Amino acid sequence: MGWTSTGDPYANVGGAGLNFDSEAAAKEFAERHGWEYVIKKHHTPLLKVKSYAKTFQVEGSFQCLV
Repeated sequence: MGWTSTGDPYANVGGAGLNFDSEAAAKEFAERHGWEYVIKKHHTPLLKVKSYAKTFQVEGSFQCLV
């Protein structure tokens, strides 16, 4: 495999490229460097707790005849 390149120096860092303590600090940094910017707020996904055993749970009553 050879070397690859891109015109964007931050393309390989993805969403972890630049992080700031406040929105104002992010705006000031981008404006100081003359960059166009989009500020994205950190999103914490809501995770639902799932049980593997629940996959096999039968709804309602169940009778086993042997």
